[in-house]
Amino acid sequence: MLGAVRVVGWSGGALVLLILLSAGRGFSGAHGYARATIEHSARQVEQQLPTGVRDRKLANDLEEFREEIVQRRAKLNLAAAEQTRLQQLTVELESAIERRSVLLRDAAVAAEPVPEGKGTVLFAGREWSGTQFADELERLTGEQEREQRRLEEQRDALVELEGVLAEGRAVVGEMEDLLRQSESEWQSLQLRREQAGSRRQLLDLVESAGRTGGSAAAEIGRHLEGLRSEVAEAEATNAARGNLRDGQESELSRAARHQDLLERLRRDSADAPVAGL
Repeated sequence: MLGAVRVVGWSGGALVLLILLSAGRGFSGAHGYARATIEHSARQVEQQLPTGVRDRKLANDLEEFREEIVQRRAKLNLAAAEQTRLQQLTVELESAIERRSVLLRDAAVAAEPVPEGKGTVLFAGREWSGTQFADELERLTGEQEREQRRLEEQRDALVELEGVLAEGRAVVGEMEDLLRQSESEWQSLQLRREQAGSRRQLLDLVESAGRTGGSAAAEIGRHLEGLRSEVAEAEATNAARGNLRDGQESELSRAARHQDLLERLRRDSADAPVAGL
């Protein structure tokens, strides 16, 4: 019964080992696929797609990659559990072989020539006839040889399984590093994109203000120039009219003075006494 259980255990271990070998070969492929996915997503950032679409695509890619790592970790945990089980079976098999080795050493001692008149052999706490003893010895020897071969196979399987586990852990570790780096770079790129967007909006505002301000300044300049011309023309007209009026007032003043002088002369002539009177 114990032998049957061990055979079943070894078959299960071999099956898991084959699965792990296939998974191990798939690790490199998954790693390459993951790197290609991240690089493809990074290229999409440069394409002319809406920002929300790019972000959702990259977030989905990272989530799928994260789930792939979780699945690989789960397989590694199952393989590690199988490794522990195989190690326990190996220890049990080694113990069984050691116990049988003791019996075989006792059988070698019991197989010494039997004294005449004694047709039985004392072995393993009981008496055996010569034929029974020979059959038991053959059975024990056969089981020992079979379990020795099974032990060697199981040890080889453990060594190979340990190698696959080591390779799998290394690849999964690289995948986790790549995921962390990608997430960190994505966050950094998002921040830089936001900063660049804010700076672009500020530059657009400055350029727009410059264009608007230039047009407004030109319009204001034209209005002021027109107003200057209007004021200068009005002032020149006023000055001309003022000069004309001043000239007219001067002529009137001279005429008035002349008339006044004539009036005084007439009065003086009238008032003067006539000579000889």
